[in-house]
Amino acid sequence: MDQDRKSKWNRIYSEGSQQGRPAAVLIDNVDLIPDQGHACDIACGRGVNTLALARAGMKVDAWDISNVAITALQQEAAEAGLEINASTVDITPSCFAGKSYDLILNCHYLDRQLIPAMVGACKPGGLILFQTFTEDKADTIGPRNREFLLARDELPGMFSGFDILTYRDESRNENAENPLTGRAYIIARKPQE
Repeated sequence: MDQDRKSKWNRIYSEGSQQGRPAAVLIDNVDLIPDQGHACDIACGRGVNTLALARAGMKVDAWDISNVAITALQQEAAEAGLEINASTVDITPSCFAGKSYDLILNCHYLDRQLIPAMVGACKPGGLILFQTFTEDKADTIGPRNREFLLARDELPGMFSGFDILTYRDESRNENAENPLTGRAYIIARKPQE
């Protein structure tokens, strides 16, 4: 496990990172979210999106490198009686081996090496929801390193062969009140076999 990265995120979550509201991709598209099935929330942090999926009726695997965030999520899930399997994980493609999900959610985390594994772990007819920051962002929020930023129109190409149910890019939006400012999202459905 990458101890430097783990320490960084443990420090951030220990300093009282607030839970906030679910990602725009979930809020804007609540009608597309299944009310049953198995979901995976990648780099879940303290789990605001995980909790939203579980409250919708899904069984959720939640992964994050921060044991501080995962412990907080486990406690909240237990108190709410939600079916969440939260694990401290250094997320790599091998994490998806043998897994099969109805929905995979990836918010504000970009590791392009994971895309083929996500595609493989998504069941036929399943959904991938992906939201993160773009290199065209007008605002200073989010990462600065281009390795962790989407190129213009990169997101639809990541899931070629999938049916694109919705795609939204608010890269140039400067409204701090907009939860998608400086980001793009997509919901892609894997074709039935």
